Amino acid sequence: MLSPSLSLLTTLGLLLTTTLALPTAAPPFHVRAKQSAAPSLPASTLPSPPAGTTLKYVALGLGTQNYTCASPSASSPPMPAGALATLYDATARLSLPSGAVQIPKLPATSLKSSNGLGLPQLGQHYFTSSLVPSFDLAAASPPLFLSAHKAASAPAPADADAGPTASGAVDWLELLDNGRGATRGLAAVYRVETAGGKAGSCEGVGAGGMQVAYAAEYWFYG
Repeated sequence: MLSPSLSLLTTLGLLLTTTLALPTAAPPFHVRAKQSAAPSLPASTLPSPPAGTTLKYVALGLGTQNYTCASPSASSPPMPAGALATLYDATARLSLPSGAVQIPKLPATSLKSSNGLGLPQLGQHYFTSSLVPSFDLAAASPPLFLSAHKAASAPAPADADAGPTASGAVDWLELLDNGRGATRGLAAVYRVETAGGKAGSCEGVGAGGMQVAYAAEYWFYG
């Protein structure tokens, strides 16, 4: 994986130049004109996308990984309590000649931003009250939704951005449709190129738990 060392100003300049002409979510890759082949997922030990699926969108997720603590003690392990993130449409970035280089740097760079680096909003990622990971791509055409479950995970690369608290990057994941009937138009999503999001110590953490800033790429297949 490439190091997240691209100049913030350079990245912002590239993004602003291209996204000013993209006020809405980009169309799915398999219908994009002049696209000879869909790009491949970043290399990892995660399984390949399900047979018969195609890449629909690549999104930049920017938000928090959430944790609870049984007690405000360093000996109390933080427990995952879902995540909340806004998804920004980065699909068009891979249509540019430099797209393969730029996309891996977006998560680390976006941690310094609060607006998804000017990319158009695609939807929301959240967990239900029963901790079901959900992805609502309301701005997709047509709208898409994935009610998922974690199928596989892989540690983030050693050189991944550790985030603003230096606690580390969360794992890369494969999430599949959970078969509960809520999914529309999607079969899988991969969380890759993560930056930040790992929990720190529970010492001094109150009943509200902790929210750790993170960013990641989400590759949607259907």
